[in-house]
Amino acid sequence: MLKLFGSLIFWLFFVIPLTTGSVYYAKFASKQYKSTAHFTIEENGKANVDPLGALTGLAGPVSSTRDALIIKDFIESREVIEQIKNKIDIRDLYAREDKDWLSRLETDASIEDIVEYWKTKIQVDFDSTSGITKLSVLAFEPDNSVEIIKSILSASERLVNNCLLYTSDAADDLLCV
Repeated sequence: MLKLFGSLIFWLFFVIPLTTGSVYYAKFASKQYKSTAHFTIEENGKANVDPLGALTGLAGPVSSTRDALIIKDFIESREVIEQIKNKIDIRDLYAREDKDWLSRLETDASIEDIVEYWKTKIQVDFDSTSGITKLSVLAFEPDNSVEIIKSILSASERLVNNCLLYTSDAADDLLCV
């Protein structure tokens, strides 16, 4: 009886999921293309250097860390979708009927659903040691992923160039002029 139970567990939790996943990815899954960009945020065209870190060889705080984290949050937000929608219609690119139903965006998706879907198609990683931010985008066509990255970088550049950061006593605020 124990041997039968062990065999059933093996089939339910290993063989069936592995077979189902393999068939899905081999036969039904739509191809997706990934584009990646690396960037840093510098003040006045100069790289930020930590003098103590340069002397000791230890990583110190980089003054652009806060700016990079603001950009990371911006890229993952609804605001970036709103800003790039004049160039790129996220719904048109991702709600294509010719793509598999697990990968595509629903055609009647609300803006909140689009934002949640957006977060599955982009990845923003910030390395606080080097100050480099890595942006990756998945799309169904290679040209679309490159176009999306260019639009995101353009919107992020506008945010950095047109906004002043200041700290109040209560919280960090973003003031755009």
